[in-house]
Amino acid sequence: PPPGGTAGRRGGPAGSANFLLALLFSLPFRLGAVEGRIEGATLGDFVPVFLLFIVQVNLILGVVNLVPVPPLDGYRILVGLLPREQATAVMELERYGQALIFALVLLVLFTGLLGGAVHLLTNAFIGQEIYG
Repeated sequence: PPPGGTAGRRGGPAGSANFLLALLFSLPFRLGAVEGRIEGATLGDFVPVFLLFIVQVNLILGVVNLVPVPPLDGYRILVGLLPREQATAVMELERYGQALIFALVLLVLFTGLLGGAVHLLTNAFIGQEIYG
């Protein structure tokens, strides 16, 4: 990492905690204790829907956190992997971090950019098809 670099400063990307939480809350699905299908869910299906919500929120946060935009962990990972000269050049983007995050949020909200990836990851984590 560059001098004073932040890659791994906190013992690894924070997004990994989100993936661990998603894995933890997907265990009831994997163990067959609950079914993940949410189409036609009723009020009695609160527990599986709630668990699925927690899994999906953590997957979304984990994936977004890996985008290489300052101040997200994906940016820190990128800077840590680049040679010193390129890392220094990329670090110039830090001053635009807030604007880049705002643009990323708008992009995700208005294009549904992460929808397919989160759907695939959710199915992989819980081991079931959640829709259909």
